[in-house]
Amino acid sequence: MSDHNQFQSSPTESTPRYSAVVRKVPTISYVGRLADSRKGLNVFIDAMELLLSVDLPPFRVRIVGGTAEEAANLEITLLRSTENIRYAIEAGRFEIWSRIDGYSLPEIYSRSTVVCLPSLREQFGMVAVEAMMCGTPVVATRTGGLQDIIAHDVNGYLVDRLNAPGLAAALAQFVRNDRLGRWMGNNAALWSRDRFSLDAVAERYLGLYGELLAPSNSDPSLPGATLSINDNLIEARRPLVERLLGGRIESWKDVSSSPTPSFLISSQKGEFFLKIHQERPPSLTCLVPSPLEMDAPPIAPERVKMACLLTAVPVAPRVVAADEEAGLLVQEKLLEDHESDPAVAEELMMAASRQFQTLFVVKDDQATAYLSALDNMSVASDMQEAVQQFDRAAAQLSAQCLKGVRLRLRKCHPQVELFRLEETLKRDAWSFPPEFALRAKGLVRFLAHCRALSRVLPRLQHGSMKREHLMRRLDGSPAVCDLDHAGFYAGPHDLAHWFHDQHAHQSSPSPYAMLCRLAELAKSDEDLFLGALWMAIFPLFNAQWRFARGDWRIRSWDMQLLASYQEAFCKVVIR
Repeated sequence: MSDHNQFQSSPTESTPRYSAVVRKVPTISYVGRLADSRKGLNVFIDAMELLLSVDLPPFRVRIVGGTAEEAANLEITLLRSTENIRYAIEAGRFEIWSRIDGYSLPEIYSRSTVVCLPSLREQFGMVAVEAMMCGTPVVATRTGGLQDIIAHDVNGYLVDRLNAPGLAAALAQFVRNDRLGRWMGNNAALWSRDRFSLDAVAERYLGLYGELLAPSNSDPSLPGATLSINDNLIEARRPLVERLLGGRIESWKDVSSSPTPSFLISSQKGEFFLKIHQERPPSLTCLVPSPLEMDAPPIAPERVKMACLLTAVPVAPRVVAADEEAGLLVQEKLLEDHESDPAVAEELMMAASRQFQTLFVVKDDQATAYLSALDNMSVASDMQEAVQQFDRAAAQLSAQCLKGVRLRLRKCHPQVELFRLEETLKRDAWSFPPEFALRAKGLVRFLAHCRALSRVLPRLQHGSMKREHLMRRLDGSPAVCDLDHAGFYAGPHDLAHWFHDQHAHQSSPSPYAMLCRLAELAKSDEDLFLGALWMAIFPLFNAQWRFARGDWRIRSWDMQLLASYQEAFCKVVIR
């Protein structure tokens, strides 16, 4: 066994002698060889130079690896050649260390918000495993063994090789919202310790030898085989769920279709649907700066409160038991609807949306601050501040109307979201593929300014109206599942999302046909206008979120839509 003092920590002269953890500054770390071009250090440096040049909250960068001489030479090179990094080094926000001993590495990983592996080639990726076992998420390139170690969008992100802007966009999310790092870090610890701990690896070897020696008697599931992250989560919460139900859980089936772990459970009391809400931050809060996140309550309890509140809607799933603090929600078991033809399914979902809209109706005297914030946007000189003021007013309105439930930052008014997108495309154009950004800017600018701001009051809506959410109760009556996106929206959000979801599954976009269908069901010209804006926002935001998570492939569907939507909008909406 090697002496743990063989390698001493070797900070360069400018490395500060205090902890980033104490100051609660997000820290991005690179751990790897400095003189090996296959490790992609140059791509990492390009990404850091980019992040240090844009409007982000303060963050720290740490590079660890190589000999003391290599680390010193790297610092000299960076001080001479990169303006933003030079300033960060001088300000103590950019640390360069040489190789450190293995016993100190866990502290480096644990003090990091995220670890970055921008490798051009990687057979396995030991650094990724070590970081995740310390509870730190990893952003890495889509190459070699890293693709098997990192579960994209669960314990980290996978980014295309040699894509410095894509790497920077993925890392920026951890700087904007520290909740993302905590949520992914928890997943990383669960996933890696269950797969790479000595006990887990030894048990897997024993199972393999058992199969080779007695294949006819072996159990294909292997006793003690690796559990998924979701299975780990439900196993840890099993005693609490059993107390809520008043009976032992006999089995469960993972039916998750979103990042929220969901299960069908069989117990002594019957069959139920279980959701385990976690502190996964909403995607919008990872893409844009939001003062609302500063004092936002925990996410899971608010999601559970909202689901319980919505049980008053006849089509909403009945809540059997709940624990707000643990984020546990037990609901009645629902069956998938395979029988309704498209026309019947559409009518059932539109009827469900109307039920949600009548549960809580916003009154004029409740919306004074909301309407004032809208009026202010028409004359604002600082649009980013005006949008944030509107976000605060919308959050206050939701809490007032929803009996204290505090929903997180969300898309509420389509014209406000277009202003937000317009500002993002100006401020963070680097985080989009250039070809996409060029087309998106033109469409967003047109839609954002083609009509004065609508002062319509928002309505309570489902928020994610799609065919797969139509269910049936055991008695055959219709029900609608997945209420995580329910909230107040201006205009016919549900109607627009229904048509968008159907349209998105086609091989090529047909915006004219889609808008004509919207026009048939819209109750007024204003509803048609706002619904048409929502239909443009959905694919724009989905593309933005995809780019931010490292997938910079430009889809021909998106580009065709961007090229044809304005013409269809003018024909159907403006006429």
